[in-house]
Order: sequence, then structure tokens, then C-alpha cells
Amino acid sequence: MVRLEVGFRPRWFERNLIRQTKDDILRRLQGHELGLLRIVLKKREGRVAFQFFGDANNVEKAKNLLGIC
Repeated sequence: MVRLEVGFRPRWFERNLIRQTKDDILRRLQGHELGLLRIVLKKREGRVAFQFFGDANNVEKAKNLLGIC
């Protein structure tokens, strides 16, 4: 089960971008068995960053599916 959270309050012009990002992440991970995995979207230096919580193997699998090195 993948749980996706936003760790900051997006401004009005960021809301659409965050919604699209969440939808894209969930669509890419859909159908894959990842166990308990939590992904938090955070804002770092004006950019969106991902923080993963869960089993190390599941985190690596999710990063590979999302194309994150």
C-alpha cells in the first residue's frame, strides 16, 4: 500500500503541479507490490523533493519505477 503525502502547504499556483505529480506517481506505481510505503513530497530550495519511508527493497523498487537514481 502506497501512501502519498504533501509535507508543505502549496500556494495557489503550485496546487495544480502537486496534484499532477501525485497522480503521476500513483499511476506509475499502480499494480506493483510495494508493501507498506510512504512517500512525502517536500519543498527544498523552491523545488519539490521526495522522501521515502518503508522497507529498503521497496523504496529502491519505487525509485526505479519512478526513474529516480
